[in-house]
Amino acid sequence: MPNTTYCKEWVTTDEALPLPSQPFLTAYMTVLALVALVLGVTIRSLRPQAVRRLLADAGVAMHKVKKTATEIERKIFHLCGLLVPLTYQLLLTHGVSRGFCVKLCWTITVIGVSCDWLRVHVPFVRDHWPLKSILREKEATTLCGGSWFSLGCTLAIQVFAPVIAMTSILFLVMGDMTAALIGRSFGQSVCSTSALWPTLWTKTPVPRKA
Repeated sequence: MPNTTYCKEWVTTDEALPLPSQPFLTAYMTVLALVALVLGVTIRSLRPQAVRRLLADAGVAMHKVKKTATEIERKIFHLCGLLVPLTYQLLLTHGVSRGFCVKLCWTITVIGVSCDWLRVHVPFVRDHWPLKSILREKEATTLCGGSWFSLGCTLAIQVFAPVIAMTSILFLVMGDMTAALIGRSFGQSVCSTSALWPTLWTKTPVPRKA
């Protein structure tokens, strides 16, 4: 007789740990957002020379200190992304439907991306853009990372359950910030694909840029 068992029971209902309670999730994300706020205000209150001195004392190479300091300023603004899961959690806790949250996210995303599109194509908007100091050079002629972040958060909130959406957004905000700061501070130079081909085919070393 053929085997008709297609799945295996990895854990029973009694063995599975319960999900965190709603008050715990609210308190956790509130504390996380407050810590990020205090950290951002503290760093913003420091003079640029003080930030660079702290980076140098932390072991960041001198030729990377300036770029790392700029990246810190950019990532401080990105910490505002923690408000997305916090707001989502607070709305659900106060009885707001998930469908309304999805519509709200799409409205904010459409407005934000439209404004960003105007920044790219309309000189007046580009010249008076309030956050142009933290934009990367390549974002001067294309949509900035905030537009893609907003779109990603909206899709996560629409497609996945609230606990999965909020967790993924938290990982995105904290993981992106950590990876960028560590990479800027201590990462090595990255070879482009065109520069990598000679190494793959001729086994000749590719000179690193100073």
